[in-house]
Amino acid sequence: EEVIVFLRRGCWRLRGVGMLCVREARRRLAFAARGAGLGFGCGGGAISNRNKTCALRREVRARTRRRTLFSVDAKAAPDESPAAAEVPWYISAVKFCAACGGAIDVKRGDAHDPSVRPVCSVCSKITYVNPKVVVGSVCVTQNKERVLLCKRAIPPVGKWTLPAGFMEMGETSLQGAQREGREEANAEVSEGPLMAVYNIVGAGQVQLLYLCTLLNESSIASGAETQDVRLFAWSEIPWSELAFPTVEHALRFAIQHLEHPTFAPQTLTKMPDGSFM
Repeated sequence: EEVIVFLRRGCWRLRGVGMLCVREARRRLAFAARGAGLGFGCGGGAISNRNKTCALRREVRARTRRRTLFSVDAKAAPDESPAAAEVPWYISAVKFCAACGGAIDVKRGDAHDPSVRPVCSVCSKITYVNPKVVVGSVCVTQNKERVLLCKRAIPPVGKWTLPAGFMEMGETSLQGAQREGREEANAEVSEGPLMAVYNIVGAGQVQLLYLCTLLNESSIASGAETQDVRLFAWSEIPWSELAFPTVEHALRFAIQHLEHPTFAPQTLTKMPDGSFM
């Protein structure tokens, strides 16, 4: 069975017949389609029936999605499929192309970019898997004697954490931190300095935390993702019930720098084995 792939350079490849110009590929495709009972005419002219054209496109998509297709010429495809052990979990988790819905094949790039990438088997589009940005804040009261913590209603349930979450499109990191305060604790917080930058390698996250002042102490309330919100004195922080190690690092760093308006942000990296650098 002949199978068609649309390549970047605008050419069609039919299995076993090498590279063809568009006109010749269409002629052979029309011939094969007519033999299958689809009723397309031969030749390089335009297909007159719009419905037949749509059926032809659907047939091409169906055939290409059923198979993983790449160029058979070694010169045209110098990259090689990596061994399964070399494919990270976040690459193997990509199953379909976001652009066309085609099946994904994992391939290694050339000498300039030897990374393992998910590549669409239909349109050849590369899906880049990048870390997510998490933004949040250490919200302290105006007298700097208490700090805002939220008890999580999502895993890990019942643990205390800072108001934080994934940054969204169209906002700055500080705006995202302020939004998370409103969503999780109905907290209005002032603009504050960047306090910490944490790289969580295993989870694919970069966390940006700000040191902010809570402006509405009397009206904080639980949000959709929180069971409870509370203002803790620094000596009353439930250290053993914190959700993540980075929450503890951020709180301890804040305690040390409350009275110092100018400081360099704390930078830590959590490796996949759980150790910090």
